[in-house]
Amino acid sequence: SRTAFFQEVHAGAQASGSAAGQAVALQVLESVVGEFSVVTASPLGLSWDFHEACRNQFEDQFLRQIFEHALHVAQRAAGEMAADAAGPDSPAVAAATAAMKLMSAVLSWDFKTSHSSFLSAAATFTTGLAGRKGLPDT
Repeated sequence: SRTAFFQEVHAGAQASGSAAGQAVALQVLESVVGEFSVVTASPLGLSWDFHEACRNQFEDQFLRQIFEHALHVAQRAAGEMAADAAGPDSPAVAAATAAMKLMSAVLSWDFKTSHSSFLSAAATFTTGLAGRKGLPDT
C-alpha cells in the first residue's frame, strides 16, 4: 500500500541515523512527488480519471506529511551544520539541500482539491499570522 511505502521510506531514513541516508530518502520522496504531479508524471497508459483520483488521494493523504518530514530534516540538518561548522560537502548540507528541493516540489504542486489537508494547514497558519502584531495581513 502507499501508506506502507511512505512508512518504510521514513523508517529507513531514521534507521540509517545519518544525514546521507536522510538525503537519499528525501530524493526518493521528491521523485514520488514528481510522479504524482500533473506536469511531470510519466505516461502509464491509464485513464485520466484514474490518474486524477490517485493524484487527489496523494495530495490529500500524503503531501502534507512529506512536507513536514522534509521540514523536520532541514531543521535537524541546519542544527548539525551550525554545531559542526559543516563544509559544503558534508552529509548535513546534502540532507538540507535534498530537504529544500523536496519542499520546493511540494510548494510548486498544482493544488486541486479544496479539502486538501495541506491547504487547510496553510490557511490555519496564515490566519494565525494575520493577527500577530507587526505582520502584514494577507
